[in-house]
Amino acid sequence: MARAYELRTFEIEHYWKRATYFWGFQIAIFAAFGFLLREISTKGSSTGWHPVALALAGLGVLTAWASYLSARGSKFWQENWERHIDMLEDKIEGRLHKTVWLDRGKSSFSVSRINQWLSFYVFGFW
Repeated sequence: MARAYELRTFEIEHYWKRATYFWGFQIAIFAAFGFLLREISTKGSSTGWHPVALALAGLGVLTAWASYLSARGSKFWQENWERHIDMLEDKIEGRLHKTVWLDRGKSSFSVSRINQWLSFYVFGFW
């Protein structure tokens, strides 16, 4: 049981480390686009910048898609370990992990799923 909790925690921690890694790439690419646009507006010509813009957009697509797939994979493993906990906990700890208290009519949001979908929409943006 403790091992399942440990592996779930490990997966969550690494999920956020990977998410930070990919969002760092996205920020750097957006910044590069900003510098590129500033250069174009200052000089008044976009000659020679098209390949750079295309390369940046390609890199944006690649890192956004990798981020989305990484988030989906991490969520799968987190839920895998949560199922292990669900299976084991009745005999050991009771229904601690299965019991969720929500006020009537309210729902809960998954922070990792929000991040996953945000990555998907950034992919669509690129």
